[in-house]
Amino acid sequence: MPRSVTKSSRDDATYWQARLRSSDFRKRLESVVLDELAALGRLRVREVIDVRQVRRSLRAMPARLFDRDILADLVIDLQRRSIARLEKYPGSLRQVLGERVAREIEASVLPDAEAPAELRQAMENLVRQEFVGAMLTDLVFTSLLAFNERINPLFGVFAMRSLEDQIKSFIRAVLPMLQDRIVTFAFSPRNQKIAENLSRTIVRQLMAGRISAFVASQSPYQRSQAERLARELIHSDKVEALSRTLALSWFDDFYAAAQGRRIGELIDLELHGRVLAKTIVSGVIEVLARNSVTALVAAEVARAHGTKSPPSRSHKAPVERRRSR
Repeated sequence: MPRSVTKSSRDDATYWQARLRSSDFRKRLESVVLDELAALGRLRVREVIDVRQVRRSLRAMPARLFDRDILADLVIDLQRRSIARLEKYPGSLRQVLGERVAREIEASVLPDAEAPAELRQAMENLVRQEFVGAMLTDLVFTSLLAFNERINPLFGVFAMRSLEDQIKSFIRAVLPMLQDRIVTFAFSPRNQKIAENLSRTIVRQLMAGRISAFVASQSPYQRSQAERLARELIHSDKVEALSRTLALSWFDDFYAAAQGRRIGELIDLELHGRVLAKTIVSGVIEVLARNSVTALVAAEVARAHGTKSPPSRSHKAPVERRRSR
């Protein structure tokens, strides 16, 4: 590179270092960005997003873009910090969401509609689980015990306890019939309103409970199992392939829904445009002010000045000189 160009680039670098830190440059750049945002707001999503390029980028994203061990450590550390913060949070979910949103959630639980067959099948599978069966057996036995104690307070409990194994064996024999009755009761049209009110009551109580209490109810073993599961998911090739497929599907769905919308409809640029411009400019200046970037820009400007061809004699310069008064 010629010495004159090198000297010029150094002078330009010094100029840009000072210029970038001036309030005048920041204001001018903010004005330019604000104008560009206004122009962008008039465009539709399909005029801004290159669908093929986005899909190509999502497909070509390297499978091992991040170190999975480090990523797992970061996720687990983030999870621990979040739990520790929530354990100290004094409020409830209702306080976080607000009263209006909380009431909307309560009202949306089990709306008046016929339950789908899949939900009934899920209920049947649930009540036939071993844990539920054991709980129902113990519940029926306890109820019989209490009833027998009332009608025979002297020897009722003793007699029942002595025959506990035989009685529970009989209960387990008739348990399938009891389980069928539970499902039928829950899904009968007459009892749907009762089930709906119960579900809303449960949701209401869950939202009224302190968030810290729910977090504290998780045992150390459950937390270690959750961390182990997170680590396995991050290292899973199948989960990564699924994530890539979901990302493509989500983008396609978003684009199909929003392609006809203007950017100004998605982002209220009239209200937030100036704040957004200031944020963008702060980030841009932070990058441009780096010595390596400033030196590169200054060198390119100096190169352009050093290799610029003189204007042709057959064409007059477009700049018109002012006449001195």
